[in-house]
Parts: sequence; structure tokens; C-alpha cells
Amino acid sequence: MLEAFKIPSSSMYPTLEINDHIFVNKFIYGLRIPFTTTKLFEWRKPRRGEVIVFIQPCEPDRDYIKRVLATEGETVEVRCNVVYVDGQPVDHQLVKGEGCSYRDLKEGATQWSNETCSEYVERVDGHEYHTYHDAGRPNRDERLARDDGRDSGIVSGDGHDFPSLNVPREPPKCPIGGEIVMTRQHVGVCEPQLHYVVPPGHVFVMGDNRANSNDSRYWGSVPIDNIKGKALFIWLSYGEWQGWRGLSHWIRFDRIGNFVK
Repeated sequence: MLEAFKIPSSSMYPTLEINDHIFVNKFIYGLRIPFTTTKLFEWRKPRRGEVIVFIQPCEPDRDYIKRVLATEGETVEVRCNVVYVDGQPVDHQLVKGEGCSYRDLKEGATQWSNETCSEYVERVDGHEYHTYHDAGRPNRDERLARDDGRDSGIVSGDGHDFPSLNVPREPPKCPIGGEIVMTRQHVGVCEPQLHYVVPPGHVFVMGDNRANSNDSRYWGSVPIDNIKGKALFIWLSYGEWQGWRGLSHWIRFDRIGNFVK
């Protein structure tokens, strides 16, 4: 059973772009009663690396699409753009430091804007995909690599670190949070030190555009019952309208038919 879904934001760039239209497999995780979070049966649970569509826990009238980074019982920590699951860093490699950019259309805006970035490839449980970060990450990574970061001069974490060290707070609670546990104390700001435990029956999700994604780092884990399905492939894609003269470039034929990895 398939359902169509339109990508509304840049939070999943470069995997999925604004105005990509995708099909979602609603059967793979089990069938739900329409317009509810009640499942008739469960086929299997989501796995790490999969891209899912779900009912946003804080805004039940909205559907979101993100990538599963951790499942129930696993720990998550994000330090200086590196994701750690159960204390181990997600495999990542720089692809493009300079010259990375994309066109964005902010929610409620009418004009597209040009955004700079850095591009990395990540590998999670057999899934290989690309992620966008802020343009300054390669420079920070290089500084941290010197002497294991001791002389990097970096004294504060990234604004997207999770859990936050600068503003102590309780775990996200929307609707159910998880436990935050101290791992180590008195270590470098980019080293693991405070992790989040994904509660039972939930998954932890993040957008591939790590510097521009509203995800589990801010509102908590996703109940498995909220998941609608797994993203399959792009059946239609169109970009920024540039008038009739640009009609031949409006439809992004190179994206149509691509599977979501």
C-alpha cells in the first residue's frame, strides 16, 4: 500500500529536495487505522538508516520526514556535528568543503535563497547517504584533528549539539521523553559526555540537512505508532519556477525514479 508525500522543506537535503514528490510504503511497518495512530498489526520495526514519514508528536496535524539514527534502548549524542550511537561515532567522511550550496525556500517565504554548506557522506547499518552541515565544519574538524583537539582553540560546542551542555534541561517531552545520562566529565567540548537514551517504543530521527532540521534533537523521539511508512522513491520533482523561458529546467527529470537511500 502506497501513499504520496510532498517534501516541503530543505531539512532532508541533499537526499530529498523541496518539491520532490515521493511514494511511501505504508505496509512495511504494519497497517494503521486511517487518521489514527492505532495499528491493526505490526510487520516489523523501523531500522537505523531508514527514511520514514511520521506524524509529528508535537503537531499531530503535520507529517514529517526524517532518517532513523537510533532505536529504542540505544543512546544518542551529537557533539560538534558528529553523531554517536551507543558511544560509537557514525561513520562519516568529507565530500565537499568548498563550493557546497543549495537553494532554499523557507516556510512562509515567497523568495528562494542561496545557502552555503559542507557535504559529508555517512554510513549506518548498510545505508550510505549524504548530509549537509554548516560551511565551517571542515575547518573545525581540521582544528580538532590536531593533537586530538587539545590545541584546537574550540571552547564551546556547536549550536546543534545534543543534549545541550550550555543550557541544562530535561529530556524532550513530546509526548514522552527519554533519560539523559552523564557519560564522562571534564573532557573536551567535542567529546562524548552526556547522552540521551531512546525510550521503549520510540525512534530517534534527524534530518540529513543537519544545520537546518527540526528533529528529535529539539522535540524528542518519535513513537513507533506515529510512523506512517518508509520512503520509497521519487515519482515527480520540480524546482524553482523561473518563468516560461526556464520551463525546460523546471522539471528535475534527473531525480524522477530515484530510490530514497
